[in-house]
Amino acid sequence: MEEFGQVPDELKQLDQWVLWKSETRDKKPTKIPYNAKNQKRASSTDSRTWSGFSTVCDLITQHPKTYVGIGFMFSTDDSYVGIDFDDCLEDEELKPWAREMVDLMKPTYTEISPSGNGIKMWIKADKTRKKSRVSISKH
Repeated sequence: MEEFGQVPDELKQLDQWVLWKSETRDKKPTKIPYNAKNQKRASSTDSRTWSGFSTVCDLITQHPKTYVGIGFMFSTDDSYVGIDFDDCLEDEELKPWAREMVDLMKPTYTEISPSGNGIKMWIKADKTRKKSRVSISKH
């Protein structure tokens, strides 16, 4: 699909993709992952419920009213981590604090979140330690 054309090839090659639907949980819209192989709920921790990029793109094309988007599932076996910045866009431009963070983490793949108010970033990281923490403070 054309709107997913900016996804880097190295992410597209991983079988860590799901479809998602927007469902209401506790009176709030929530993204629920779905397995492209059987169209049942997917698990964020069970890679057997994930598919390849082209599979999820094909299915969302066939069922555009059923599925709202696609999602990448992070795994302990890959070197990727995700960072979400909520409420960081104003008039489709990054707020200064968010621009500073994005610039610090370049180069990386970044996209606007489904809400339209935030961004999601994929970065490579060393995940070999048992615990990983990031601390960011404003100066």
